[in-house]
Order: sequence, then C-alpha cells, then structure tokens
Amino acid sequence: LLENAVAMDLVRRGLPLYFLKDKYEVDFYLPDTKTGIQVLLSSSDADTVGREVFSLVKYKSKVEINEMIFVTLDEEQSIERDGVEIKAIRFGSGS
Repeated sequence: LLENAVAMDLVRRGLPLYFLKDKYEVDFYLPDTKTGIQVLLSSSDADTVGREVFSLVKYKSKVEINEMIFVTLDEEQSIERDGVEIKAIRFGSGS
C-alpha cells in the first residue's frame, strides 16, 4: 500500500517514473533527475535495508543513478552503506 501511495504522489507531481526489474528491483526510477527510489515501511531492519541498498547499487551499474532515496513511514536520515549515501525520507513529510 505504501508503494501505491508513493506512486500516486509522484504521478500527481507530474514526474515521469519507471520501475526497474531484472534480477533485482528498484521500486521507482525518475529519469529526469536520475533518482532511484526504494519504498520500505521502516529503515530500522538491517536485512531489508541491505537488500534495498544492494538493488540500488546493482542498477547503478546499468543506468545512471545520481540520487538514491528510501521512502519510509518512520524516519528521516541519511544512510551510508558500502560507500553509497541514501537519503531516507518519511512519506507525507512534504519532501
């Protein structure tokens, strides 16, 4: 449900968006800003965060991704994993 809400918000803002899926999945890709977005309920589960970071990094080698974002329900922060910075924003925070 959170992914659907994020998709509807992005469309409402008039942003062209794509879904990337091969062996790994990136929830949304915004080609105009070269932004990869992963949606997850919480960024507190290390296994989930690790899986989502892995997918973003894998796609970064296939398409140009300049910014990586996690949309969560619970927190806003910057996460650095494997030399990659990911901005975590809370859905509905106006970002």
